Amino acid sequence: MAFTLKMYHVTVSGFPASPQPAATPAKARAACWREYTVAYECSFREFLKRSTVERVEPPKGFGERIAVSGKAAYRVTGIHSGQYVAFVREDSDIILRSHPADVSTLHVCDGCGRQTGDPVEDLRKLHADGFRSCCPERNMKVAA
Repeated sequence: MAFTLKMYHVTVSGFPASPQPAATPAKARAACWREYTVAYECSFREFLKRSTVERVEPPKGFGERIAVSGKAAYRVTGIHSGQYVAFVREDSDIILRSHPADVSTLHVCDGCGRQTGDPVEDLRKLHADGFRSCCPERNMKVAA
C-alpha cells in the first residue's frame, strides 16, 4: 500500500506550465491534453509536438496521510479543488474530492500499524473493551 502519484509540470507552447499530479509522465501529459482539448481542437499527436513534461518538487502537504470518511487516503495538493480536499486512496492514481468536514488526520500506531482518525477515542474504546493497547502482541486484558 503506497502513494503512487508524483508532481509534474506539463508545458504547452504559448501557455504557462500546468501542474499535473500523476503516476507517470505519460499520464500527466494525457490529463493535460484532455484539459487542453476542452478549449482547443488538437489531436494527441499534435499535442505531443507542442508539449513538454518535467517532474517537479511536490507542494507542501502532497502525499500526506489523511482519513476520508474514516478510510486511509493521501492528500493531493497543488491543483485547483475549490472548497474540496483532493485525495487518492492507497495504490490508486484516481484523484477524488471530498468535503473538508469528512477529512481528518490519520494516525498510525508505531507498533502494529493500526490506523485511526482519532487516537484518543480509539484508545478509549479499547480500554472500555478491557485492552491496554491496540497492538496484537500487547493486547493484554486489563487485570480485574
